[in-house]
Amino acid sequence: MAYFNNQIEMKSKALTSYRVSSIRERRQIENLNNEKARLEALVTQFKSNNEEYLKIKQTAEEKVKSVLIEGKILLKLATFSVIESLRSNPELYNFIIHNNSNNTTISYGDNYSSLMLSGRQQQQQQQSFNDSYTALILEESEKLYNKLTRELTNGVIAATAVAIRASSLP
Repeated sequence: MAYFNNQIEMKSKALTSYRVSSIRERRQIENLNNEKARLEALVTQFKSNNEEYLKIKQTAEEKVKSVLIEGKILLKLATFSVIESLRSNPELYNFIIHNNSNNTTISYGDNYSSLMLSGRQQQQQQQSFNDSYTALILEESEKLYNKLTRELTNGVIAATAVAIRASSLP
């Protein structure tokens, strides 16, 4: 009986210790959550009220939009996008060449109706190939577009920040 009473007392002390530890951990988590919320509010306030940040952001957006809207640059980017897609994904080039050569072969039948059916099938296969090809190129183009947008925006932000700092020096 003494053994069981001793075991109960030890478990009770361990349980109390775990409760105290749990309360301490909860308070620490609550403090961290409060600090996180305070910092997020500070960042939000900074972004919405800081003239320098807003000026940098507006300048960067204007610069990126002007570059992307200009027609010749867009054509160059489109061409570069296709070339970059083919260069970085040789399997895409192989897919295009392989499927294009497979889709251009005509299987002639013994009579006119089989020839017409073959022509319709060939058109459907060609359209399917074109759709697949277009989807792949568009996906690669979108990746490149996003990368260029990020790089241009970061470059403009950095240049604008340097210009603002330089103009604010005595």
